[in-house]
Amino acid sequence: VRAAARHVAECGYRRPGFLSARMDPRAQRRLAAFREVAAAHDMLDEARIITTPQPSSVGMGRHLLEQLLARAPETDAVICNNDDLAVGALMEAIRRNIAVPEQLGICSYNDIEMARHMVPALSAVATPARIGRRAIAMLLAEIEAPGSVRERHIDLGYELVVRESTSSR
Repeated sequence: VRAAARHVAECGYRRPGFLSARMDPRAQRRLAAFREVAAAHDMLDEARIITTPQPSSVGMGRHLLEQLLARAPETDAVICNNDDLAVGALMEAIRRNIAVPEQLGICSYNDIEMARHMVPALSAVATPARIGRRAIAMLLAEIEAPGSVRERHIDLGYELVVRESTSSR
């Protein structure tokens, strides 16, 4: 999320928001990263952070963007905690005739296939597909030999994929 927040700042967006659901530890870390970068760029406004403990979905993304724009209509970009929320936010922006990326930049996290094929295609922090395979391998190793897995946190990296939903202003 740090990369996404830096990206929207570098594109010239000055009033970014953040949308998140479920608020598990990963979501909380992503929110903290957004706050850190937004504060460093003098763009942090708590009114533009909308979260819910409810599960993530496309419909939730629409609803959270609706809440964000009701609370902070001057928002010019939104970073979503995952692709479901970003797809929903894009759909809500289109429903409201908000031009993406001209009036509202949207950046996502994970980069599932659907996000790549939206119109406009969503910019995203892409996480490696091998995360699941690595997690399963670690789980199986732990089942076979309890206590054998020493590494609990493995950084597999990420890539910021810039697409049409964000642009330099």
